[in-house]
Amino acid sequence: MRDFNSNFYCTSIDDINEFNNNEFSYQDGVEAILDTMHMVRFEKERIESKYQEPYIDIVYNGIIVIENKEFHEFNLTSYTTSAGLEVYLSFFATKKPFDIFEHDPMTNRMNSILKRVE
Repeated sequence: MRDFNSNFYCTSIDDINEFNNNEFSYQDGVEAILDTMHMVRFEKERIESKYQEPYIDIVYNGIIVIENKEFHEFNLTSYTTSAGLEVYLSFFATKKPFDIFEHDPMTNRMNSILKRVE
């Protein structure tokens, strides 16, 4: 941790989490938005029709930096005993300004799917 005067302090992640009640609020909010999108619902239905008992979830993978911009990565994944872990859709979100992008693996481009106007 760093204070106002740029002094650094070491503390355990458990101590930080104890004081920060909003640690997962951003991730939970983005996952809730993604869960309501048509493309995600369509893909979930397709996965459910393909496998008998899939475990489908939107997973937060952490922060990545692309061209000096910080993105939070989310993936629509499923796990089945027959196929194992599979990733179906990838999304990247930014905090300020709040945007959500879908990653197209065929072109390796990010397409904006949600932009918050402030």
